[in-house]
Amino acid sequence: MPEKLRKRRPRPEPEELDEPVDDTPSKTQRKKEMHALQDLGERLLELKPEQLQAIPMEESLRDAITAMHSLKAHEARRRQQQFIGRLMRDADPAPIREALAARDGQSRAAAANLHLAERWRDRLIDEETALSEFAREYALRDWQSLRSLVVEARKERSESRPPRRYREVFRSVREILDAAASKTASGNGANTAPDDVITTDR
Repeated sequence: MPEKLRKRRPRPEPEELDEPVDDTPSKTQRKKEMHALQDLGERLLELKPEQLQAIPMEESLRDAITAMHSLKAHEARRRQQQFIGRLMRDADPAPIREALAARDGQSRAAAANLHLAERWRDRLIDEETALSEFAREYALRDWQSLRSLVVEARKERSESRPPRRYREVFRSVREILDAAASKTASGNGANTAPDDVITTDR
């Protein structure tokens, strides 16, 4: 009799090995990061030297950016910009971005305050009831000097004289708004007038 063929046991499947995870950034991601750093560097180049002092960065980077402002020749500026680019690759961009964002917020707030001062100046001169409203809004106790400026500004306009008092009204209003903004920022301010504040024109 022929020998019984032995049944071959199936060869065990090799255990699947976990594929190594490639956690290196892709070429596209690296390109995006480089563009972001370049944009960040250009933002820093727009700042004046005294403004750079408020931005956290390595002194070598700060010095390189400051030196860039004194260069006039195209080739020298190109080489310096490349040098700044190399320094930017080693810098931590997060605190720089945060500082620039905070600065942008302050700039927007300052611009908004400026426009508000212009609107109040025009209203104070154009509207008879605006001064009492302004006094209520910003809790003015001593508003007589402002009232005198407003009266003089109206007179200047009616007589077509140079707008000296007009500009003084704006400066006075802006000082009041800046003081109110500082109090609000520190948490000590309020827009509610005290009981004894004068709220009507006299």
